[in-house]
Amino acid sequence: MITKEIAINILQKHINLRFNHIQNKKDIFEYFMHKINHSYNVVGAIQRIIFNDKKLNQLSEEIKQIAIISATLHDIARFYQINNWEVLSWSIFEHWNAWYDILKNEWITDNRILLSIKYHNKVDIKWLYNEQDYVNSPHKEKEEIEIITKMVRDADKLENLECLVFNDFTISLNKYSLNKPSEKVIDTFLKQEIFSFKEINSNSDYLLYHLSRLFDINCLGTTSIINSYNFKELVISKLERLWVINEQIEKIRLILN
Repeated sequence: MITKEIAINILQKHINLRFNHIQNKKDIFEYFMHKINHSYNVVGAIQRIIFNDKKLNQLSEEIKQIAIISATLHDIARFYQINNWEVLSWSIFEHWNAWYDILKNEWITDNRILLSIKYHNKVDIKWLYNEQDYVNSPHKEKEEIEIITKMVRDADKLENLECLVFNDFTISLNKYSLNKPSEKVIDTFLKQEIFSFKEINSNSDYLLYHLSRLFDINCLGTTSIINSYNFKELVISKLERLWVINEQIEKIRLILN
């Protein structure tokens, strides 16, 4: 069975393989380093989620370790995706589909790892339930795949939220010239629905995207961390500075609280 130490070695191997190709390309290098930090921070996030969640604490050590392994490797394809700036708008390929060949080449065959990575960033976790490898799994394994996938999804959201709150500069926010959110994004958010990253056209859209992902928090440990740091209000404050329409801001605040 793969261990978390082996997972870290696999991640580092692929980081090293790509590093020499991008270190002289400023835009790509900056994003590359951001994704390295993100990968390791998601590992820390999933460990904190487990620590703050009584139910998750009661899972077997094996399941906790697999969740940590999935968190470690969840963005491994990003290091191959970023061969030019355009991939930040998803013009090359969906990174969560590209990981498959990479991990298969590392002899990883455990569906609990493979499927939790494949579905860590899909808009709706319900897509997992139509996945043939999931459908064909024994009942116990299905339960394990589902809980691990939910944990990795939460850890990814939590780390992105923390990055957004604690860093004034982010790669993505620096990319958009507009501040005002699009009407479609606002309407989708006010319906309490998650929208796709592809629909982001402004800095406010980007902030609302991360707030909308809070509609899909799965673990009590994640909710506990988000509430303890008052993350929702901190992101709303950033949104207010970009786009001051008090009526809409108050609607957003009410929905999230």
